[in-house]
Amino acid sequence: MAIVRGGKGGSGLDRALDNALHAGLDDILESGELYPGEGDAFAEAYGPYDPDARPWQMAFSVKRVPPATAEPLRAALAERGKPPAGPPEKERSALPGVPPLLTTSAAEREAIVQDRLAHLQTGPTVDSEAIRERQEFRFRDNLTGIVMIHGVGRQVAGETLLNWTRPIVRAIGDAARADADLPPDQRRLKPLAHDPRPVSDPVFRSSIDFSGQTFPVVQVRVPGRTDVPDSDPRAGERRWLFTEAWWAAQVTPPTLGDMALWLGDDGGLGRILQGIQDNMLGHGFLGHLGRISLQALVSVIAAFGFLVFSVLLGLAKLLPFGPFKEFVALQQASDLLTGNFGGARTLLKDPDQSANVRGRLVATVKALRAYGCRQIVVIGHSGGTMVSLQTLTDPAYPRLKIQKLITHGEAINLAWRLETEDQDTERPHLPPGNRMAGDMATAQPQMLWRDFWATHDPASSGPPVMPEGMTDPGAPRFLTERVYNRMKISEDHNVFWDNDEQYVIPLIRELDSVTTDRSNSAFYSDAAESAVRARRKERVSLLAFWRRATLAVPALAILAALLLTSGGVLPDAAKLADGLYQSVPFHAELAGVGRRLNDLGDAPVAGFLPDWITWAAWHDFGVFLMQLGFLLVLTLAIVPGRPDRLWLQRPIARTVLLAIDVAIGFGALVAIAIAWLLRPGGVGEIGGVVGRSGLAGFVVAGLLLLGVAWLGRRVRTVIRDLDGRAAYADRFLRDLLIVASAVGLAMVIHFVLTAIVGIALVFAGNAAVGSSEGTRLSILGALVVFAGFQVLQGLGIWRWDSWDARERRALRRRPLAYPFRNWVYFLAVTLSAIGLIGGLVTLAGPQWAPPILDRDGWLGALAGLTLLVVVLSVGKDVVDNDIDTGDQAVVVPPAPGPAAGASAS
Repeated sequence: MAIVRGGKGGSGLDRALDNALHAGLDDILESGELYPGEGDAFAEAYGPYDPDARPWQMAFSVKRVPPATAEPLRAALAERGKPPAGPPEKERSALPGVPPLLTTSAAEREAIVQDRLAHLQTGPTVDSEAIRERQEFRFRDNLTGIVMIHGVGRQVAGETLLNWTRPIVRAIGDAARADADLPPDQRRLKPLAHDPRPVSDPVFRSSIDFSGQTFPVVQVRVPGRTDVPDSDPRAGERRWLFTEAWWAAQVTPPTLGDMALWLGDDGGLGRILQGIQDNMLGHGFLGHLGRISLQALVSVIAAFGFLVFSVLLGLAKLLPFGPFKEFVALQQASDLLTGNFGGARTLLKDPDQSANVRGRLVATVKALRAYGCRQIVVIGHSGGTMVSLQTLTDPAYPRLKIQKLITHGEAINLAWRLETEDQDTERPHLPPGNRMAGDMATAQPQMLWRDFWATHDPASSGPPVMPEGMTDPGAPRFLTERVYNRMKISEDHNVFWDNDEQYVIPLIRELDSVTTDRSNSAFYSDAAESAVRARRKERVSLLAFWRRATLAVPALAILAALLLTSGGVLPDAAKLADGLYQSVPFHAELAGVGRRLNDLGDAPVAGFLPDWITWAAWHDFGVFLMQLGFLLVLTLAIVPGRPDRLWLQRPIARTVLLAIDVAIGFGALVAIAIAWLLRPGGVGEIGGVVGRSGLAGFVVAGLLLLGVAWLGRRVRTVIRDLDGRAAYADRFLRDLLIVASAVGLAMVIHFVLTAIVGIALVFAGNAAVGSSEGTRLSILGALVVFAGFQVLQGLGIWRWDSWDARERRALRRRPLAYPFRNWVYFLAVTLSAIGLIGGLVTLAGPQWAPPILDRDGWLGALAGLTLLVVVLSVGKDVVDNDIDTGDQAVVVPPAPGPAAGASAS
């Protein structure tokens, strides 16, 4: 196979690849073998591997359970019949009479190669020039090649390489500093700064061409080790050569129509959402209900939504005036859909372009090998993991081998769900010959695979779930790890590189031990990694808790205002919203439409409809839908988020967090209920209030939705079973079920349109419904309150980000030191006080005034405290660069029992 060149320019990798092309070393560059079969065994023994040391690390096929009840991974491996440690059982040598490669040194292996080449040179058909050039080619033991593959999107050349190497370089420098702080007999790293040119900067060389015309490369220095003999290549300074397989410019995006068909009619969006719900709900009762598929409902709504979007986009281009004047947003949304997420469809559905991307990755691997890197590591994110699997199992490159694959935010799970033939099964079932069905264990028999998945990442939606028929060799070869990024669906996918403790530190340890377990790395230790993982989980749990608190407090405050204080501040907040509405473009035209809708009163909607379907009834239906939405928010507010589960071995902190978690949700609801019942006549109003709240309709709607979903799943199963049958009755029944399903899905679309109009009628009001104005003001006021608490949430997240950056740096440098958090606790108390004051202000109304101060006084206190947080935070950031490590006590995770960084959910 011909070598694909990286570009027109002449970077170091390009020149090396050109030389290799001239020498005809294509086979060597693909496999990393100087002679056939050299790479059929690991270059050294794999062990040691101790699954008990890292309980958050598991094999792909091990079921996820909380660590408090989980058996050690060692027991799970024993049940599978796979030993947890030790070299491969089979050691092969490609040459007769040559000792196994596992027992030979680098010098001995080189001698073996030269002897074999000398033997080949005596053959009658061997090209002596080719033999000479092969004899001159060398792999350098001090070089490791690392290929970075970005995900779907429109990344520019060099962007991935720069963004991903920055945290790695920073972590290497801080790891060396942490090692220097250890007692001399415990240090394992030699200093980078040594004579005659003392430079501690880990970056050795960098050649990045932002035009994409050459292979970019960043060379990073890795400190030598003090715990190995001087003859060991690791004793000296090594280098990691980072480059990227930039494929964003190797593909053209699909059309909007293709994306709409794929995500809507083909059910792509429904399968994506199913993966998210399976991951979030787990394997319990809620997970069982979640697996009652809603894919058909979601898919038909998505298909109709894409149709409407396409029509609006077309009108915006044809009629660039009036409300369509600002059609730029529509075009941007279209570009985002096709240019970003469209890359996933290209990899799965466009064979020509997908092959082009795979060729780019192969060329990048060859360029690193041509430079002298025998060991290759591939790091893939999102769609880049799909590229990795397709390339490493591609029959076009049968000799292609790498030593380690590291995936994070993998979209392989997503691709398997999108390509599966039966979306109702727990394990995907891909059609034979599908490229995503390539068996990695068979195609790469010696490769190690390390996968990192975030708890709320919608792309991976959990650890890899291999399709039926795919080989899972289990531990220690294929291992997956749960990490805690930000515990938010909209953010978890792209913030792995801000997670030093659970991703970047494990990553540099994996890179430091390419063919072995990372316990062999000189960077940090299992104990240090366990400690920093625990600190990360504590921080992220507080972030998730703050988001929940800023949802629960306003929701319960609004409920209390409606029940106890005749709306509290909601009417005044609604007037504020009406005032702001005057600045909205086309507000006069929209207000005119609203007045005309209000004047419709109780008139029938249409003559061909029953008389009871009036505009007033439609308005009441919209009110009912808004009630359902509020009840759903209340449900989320009441159910405890359980952040305490992430504070392992911290009983006091866990107790306090659990108490607050229950108090702001269920506890506040109980207090509101008691206060309402103690009101004069409160007990007698129970039936009326419950009846008007929509609670019964909420329960009925939930049961109806589950019933429809269950029926739809059963119907799809029958249709699938009848496919291909020749009997007329079977074909007729199948067609009848398809027509019935289409009618049902059409009714879903009609319901969605009816709901949209009903909600619009709520905001317009209705002259025939006396309470419509009060309802409108209450809803507007509630939205203003929620918006205010979202601002407060943003303030807390701003301070959390600063704390996170400060503590990550401290833990990188002193991993076994517990961080100083007094300033954090002060901010937490202050922000909590702001939230409670906001709740009091929401309650303030004609029937109740807050204690001590009136409503305006409490509003002033709210503004003052908020300003105090901002000013003090900015001042502290400026004074000490927000780096406050303080006095720290060394904390070593106790043993035995779950390590401090064990997963907890």
